[in-house]
Amino acid sequence: MLGMESRTVDAMRKGTNIVLLNLLWLIGCIPVITIGPSTAAMFSVIRDWEDGDDSVFRSYLRAFKSSLKNGWSGTVWLVVISVFLVDLLFFYQIGGALKIPLISITGIMLLVTLLAGTFMFPLLAHQKLTGVKLLKQSFIYAFTHASSSIAVLLLWVAAGTAVYVMPALLLVIIVPMSMAIFKFYLKLGDPVPQ
Repeated sequence: MLGMESRTVDAMRKGTNIVLLNLLWLIGCIPVITIGPSTAAMFSVIRDWEDGDDSVFRSYLRAFKSSLKNGWSGTVWLVVISVFLVDLLFFYQIGGALKIPLISITGIMLLVTLLAGTFMFPLLAHQKLTGVKLLKQSFIYAFTHASSSIAVLLLWVAAGTAVYVMPALLLVIIVPMSMAIFKFYLKLGDPVPQ
């Protein structure tokens, strides 16, 4: 009986930690320019959880401070994705012979950018890469493990669809999705030496 109670307490603690980390991530994303550092900090906490440290606030605040220096690559990546999405919406509205080629080229560039960034935050949190090294390694990682990168994109599409249908899910869905991505990353290993 005591074993069942301790498992229940562990499950409740893990669930509470997930919700707290998700809320900290949302608060960290309120100034939109800090989405990259906030996401990098969230992945750092998830990495700490893998190592056995189950703290949330202390780990997140420490990771957020250090991510303010090197987590901006993620924000730049998100801005580039946003530009491609706005371009696609604009090209969809225009008429004429250029519509299809412009949409095709922009769509391919968006897909490559999305794939290249699928494992950016786990690389940032786990290997502590920054700048051009991070972007290069993320690009190599994504295309040496293309099927996993596509699976991660499909997970994010599913999560985005769920949040679109029920916006309250944003309070609890980001951290479990990120944990799944980090598990993907850990199982795949390092594709190339740095």
